[in-house]
Amino acid sequence: MNKVPSVVRHIRLSRNVDEILVDEAKRRNISLNQLASSILSKYCEWDRFAEKFSYVHLPGEFYKELFNLLPEAALEEFGIKTGRMFREAIYLWCKDLSVQSFLEYISLQFKYTWGSLVQYDQRIDGKKCVVTMHHGLGRKWSNGCASFSREAVKDTLGIDPKIVCTDNMVAITIPMAT
Repeated sequence: MNKVPSVVRHIRLSRNVDEILVDEAKRRNISLNQLASSILSKYCEWDRFAEKFSYVHLPGEFYKELFNLLPEAALEEFGIKTGRMFREAIYLWCKDLSVQSFLEYISLQFKYTWGSLVQYDQRIDGKKCVVTMHHGLGRKWSNGCASFSREAVKDTLGIDPKIVCTDNMVAITIPMAT
């Protein structure tokens, strides 16, 4: 197993914070060091940038209800508008606009925001990348996600992706640059 180089840091915590962290580490059956490292990694990979975009954390059921209430046309318009915002976020996180940075960013999105709602997978075969999202949020969510994804890929990468939707799955095929 390859070990990532690390450094040792000593920090001062309030007693209350220490007790919460110790209890959480026990609950997860991991060391306090592993818990602290995962919290700090999340900050470095996600939170410090998410704050700049005013990300809001909401329960998963909220999204399902919202998507079910909105008419199809509104969901499509919402997907297109928000898809166009993706470019700026990818550039802030990854510092370039390539297929690789696009995939890196959506991987972080699912790791830190949608992971409890959507099972995410990506496969690259050299000629194309297929991103698959399995969920239980229904057809409207799939359609809204498809509109968002199509616009995000087109606006960010200048590529027209192939998208397949079902009631509980969205698959996006992105050609890789040759």
